Amino acid sequence: MRLEGPAHVNGNWLSTGYRTGLVLLPIVIIIGELLWVIDPLRLPGDVFLIDYVHVLISLTSLIPLLWAASALISWRTRPGPGTAILRGIVIASSLTTGITILVAPRQYWALGIGLGVAWISVLVDLVLADRHSRRSFPTRGVLWAAGSIICVVFLLCPTPYLVTYPGMTMNMNRYAHVAGGEPHGRISGVLIFERPAFPVDWLYARLFPNYEFSRTEDLGMSLGEYNQVVRVMKQDANSVAAAIGLERAGIGQGAIHLGVFVNAVLKDSPAQGVLEPGDIIVQLNGHPVSRIEDLQQLMLAVSPGDAVSLEVRREGRKARLQLDTVPSESDPSRAVIGIQISDYVEFDVPREVKFTEYLLHEGGPSHGAMLALTIIDQLTPGGVTYGNRVAGTGTIRADGSIGPIGGIRQKAFTVARSGADVFFVPSGQKEEARRGAEELNIVPVRTIDDILDWLRDHPGSAK
Repeated sequence: MRLEGPAHVNGNWLSTGYRTGLVLLPIVIIIGELLWVIDPLRLPGDVFLIDYVHVLISLTSLIPLLWAASALISWRTRPGPGTAILRGIVIASSLTTGITILVAPRQYWALGIGLGVAWISVLVDLVLADRHSRRSFPTRGVLWAAGSIICVVFLLCPTPYLVTYPGMTMNMNRYAHVAGGEPHGRISGVLIFERPAFPVDWLYARLFPNYEFSRTEDLGMSLGEYNQVVRVMKQDANSVAAAIGLERAGIGQGAIHLGVFVNAVLKDSPAQGVLEPGDIIVQLNGHPVSRIEDLQQLMLAVSPGDAVSLEVRREGRKARLQLDTVPSESDPSRAVIGIQISDYVEFDVPREVKFTEYLLHEGGPSHGAMLALTIIDQLTPGGVTYGNRVAGTGTIRADGSIGPIGGIRQKAFTVARSGADVFFVPSGQKEEARRGAEELNIVPVRTIDDILDWLRDHPGSAK
């Protein structure tokens, strides 16, 4: 008869807890990578899966907390100094990671480092515990450690590629709400996954449709810089869409053009040393300039070699500048001064618009058109969808025009699974969208007014 003492029992607790966490870890990773598969799931109240991503992420805290609990229970065996230090590391890193997941899940670097330290410490402790219990080569512990390492590398090791694949739809009325507005129609935006490719993604690409790969170096910037650019573009899209949506609903002035913004000054051009990036051109030869078209029209009256007078706003102060012109390289009959420009626009948003921030799916500017439509719908009695279940994508510009976006094929595939009656896409991208969803009702549009007109002319029957 074999009697099991506290040390043996606690050792079993340790191994079982560690191994359970190691099994759950790849399962959680796979669920996260393939979350789009179950996206058509709808919860009561027209709640989309994306609205519960934060709950799913919170549940992942169980893995490090299980490791911490297992290490704490094992202290009853009074481990030696080396083992005590190792399990102290397991406890500290696991508890920190678990708590961070629950209270600050956007601390991605901290989570990655904390989970990595906890995982490595667990593997080492598991091997050493197996060695101590068997007093021989720790075959079982080594196999568990090797299996876990292989799984994690296969599932999470970054490659020099980006992968784009189907994502998730979101209820735009849950994403944004304008003060004084009331949701009427069913309007969906669509987000896709775009991230560093892992080895497992080539397996996913064989099993599922619409996986695309591209080299990271093609971005022309680091992945961190790219993600920051996307975040800024998203914030800009929120401002533009809110202003346009309110203006179309009869509230505010929408986009207010206040001049031409100097993005860059070309080397060895007449503007070098005279104009600076950040200058705002408000007059040319005494004539007001509020947008690029104004500046271009005024420059048509200038001959190459002539001098021009500019009034600019620089750091809040006005300045008058004189500079010569030179012939354009593409058209010698046209005068240029050698600058890269964009419209300087302020957006009038007289009512508060509250936005929901989703974990993992931060998005970019491609929701702009649907955001503008949502705000119009919320502020229009009876709404503007006329019974249609609407989905769409496209950027929104200051003049209400809709611009092209990336990942249109993956977005069409995602929308096709959502039950939408119509999918609005930027003009010129219909055929690419069709590659992702042959049976979907895809409607190309140039402006937000095109969307409103189509919905009015094609009433649906959704309830």
